[in-house]
Amino acid sequence: MTLGIACLVGVGLACAAGASLQLLAEVRLRWTGLVLVALAVQLLLFAVHVKLPHGISTTNAHLASYSLLLVFAVRNSRIPGFTLAGLGLASNALAIFLNGGRMPVSVKAWADAAGTGSHTFAGSVYNNVVAAGSGSHLAFLGDVFAIPHPLPFANTFSLGDALLIAGATLFVYRNGRRNDDKPSSRAFEPLRVREFRALLAARTISKLGDWISIAALVTWIYVHSHSTLGVSGILIARIAASIAGSLASGIVLDRYGRFALLARVEAARVLATLAAVAAVATGHTFAVAACVFLSSFLASATDPTASSLVAEILPPERLHAGNALHAIARAAVMAVGSITGGLMAAGIGTVPALAADCVTFLAALAIYSVFARRLPQRAPAADEAARRPEASRLEAFRFICSSRRLAALVGSFAVATFAMGLLNASLPAFLSVHAPSAGGYGVAIGMIASGLVCGEFLSGRMAGRAVDRIPTLGFAMSAGVLGVAALSNVPATILLLLFVLGISDGTTETAYDTVVQADTPRSLSGRVFAVAGAVQQTGMVAGFAAAPLLAGVALPTSSIALGAAAVVGTLVIAYRRPVQAVHAAGNT
Repeated sequence: MTLGIACLVGVGLACAAGASLQLLAEVRLRWTGLVLVALAVQLLLFAVHVKLPHGISTTNAHLASYSLLLVFAVRNSRIPGFTLAGLGLASNALAIFLNGGRMPVSVKAWADAAGTGSHTFAGSVYNNVVAAGSGSHLAFLGDVFAIPHPLPFANTFSLGDALLIAGATLFVYRNGRRNDDKPSSRAFEPLRVREFRALLAARTISKLGDWISIAALVTWIYVHSHSTLGVSGILIARIAASIAGSLASGIVLDRYGRFALLARVEAARVLATLAAVAAVATGHTFAVAACVFLSSFLASATDPTASSLVAEILPPERLHAGNALHAIARAAVMAVGSITGGLMAAGIGTVPALAADCVTFLAALAIYSVFARRLPQRAPAADEAARRPEASRLEAFRFICSSRRLAALVGSFAVATFAMGLLNASLPAFLSVHAPSAGGYGVAIGMIASGLVCGEFLSGRMAGRAVDRIPTLGFAMSAGVLGVAALSNVPATILLLLFVLGISDGTTETAYDTVVQADTPRSLSGRVFAVAGAVQQTGMVAGFAAAPLLAGVALPTSSIALGAAAVVGTLVIAYRRPVQAVHAAGNT
């Protein structure tokens, strides 16, 4: 029953994203009778408890019903959603087959769903499930996740069940949209544009250097001072520099060719990193912090510049897919770069790691410089007032405030980043109590980062009305995920929920870029991205600051804040500005 309700929730999300159930009637499914036979067999076995004839065992009949479902999934595998569902069925069938015809259930998950102690279920057997023990085979494919007891329909579920739900949601979404609301290009089609390939390559290389350097410097700070306060200080300095840099960069972002501006920033960051190398070699902690501040201050200009540049070099029909690829590269590099930086600092030392960082900046500089000569060196200025620094920032801020849609988007993301800042600062303490065996903060962040990549790819496959709806749906989903996580005591469940949180967060980030690009004239886009970024980072700092005050209720508070962000985000759907009009304004 719980699986059916979860599938209904997935179908509801697909419909909220723009799918129509009426269009599903046009999908031609083959061999549907197999599903009816399989369900009838399972009902007779475990609901009615019918005695089977000719000595047929319940185990064999149960496995036969799964075989029928697998054949049905394979026969319809070309239909979107069936591949995921088939993997889920295969996962469940394998776990059942290897464990004597019953699904193994984690005792801890069973207890969490029932609200009792683990000892209650040790060695238990109920219908088609059995408590997992030392003799269980591939127990990780069994019911290792749980919906916590305080929630309605609390029960255990498996990885296969999660894949089934994902497959059902994808089936409804992909097959329930009209042709004019489907992606007009493939997910990787933006890579055909040479300038976009260059931007993506240079950004990936540069971001890799960012994460290598910050991981190496944080490691050096802690080894040098053995102080958590020192690590916190470096991270706070980095965020403060990004906020200050976002506001300051509004002066120049829309005045120069974007490739040229990116090249100049990379050149300046090479010098800042060389200064950090000298500071590390001489052991000057405060000088290292100053170099980190300077590098982050300079880097703050690259995100809004790159987001604006994507809109310049890609046609509208490829824009959202391009934003998704851009976001995927950022998330993937975050995971690879942080691990690489930590390993390099531990293996070869901080100075060589920072030297490698200089090489990445030089490589990015070379790519940007080549394309800076091919594109205009100066972006169009809206008017003479925009040439004044204070007017640059004020004009961008006023433009955001004048658009209810943009104001709602930026406001909702500011609230959401507050929630994420609160979550990040509180996650180590939460994991130590609720999931001490989950692998710690690093594994949790890795799960979120993995989800980010998946969410950004999924977002790139959405189009039309769905893009406007993504922020609200993503924030609502994140709020629900954190609300469930706050009640859970099962490490596997918490890690799965953090992965889902990453998926929902990844979809919203991609949609954010697309909506801002569509609603902002090109002569203002760099400044708008910079000012909006500063607002969001301020929300993140507020979340960090609030974490000590909300230590006991951090996750529920984050859930409520994300729910509020979803409410604000509904205005993005309510107020829609014609894209053609905006692009016409931006080209004048």
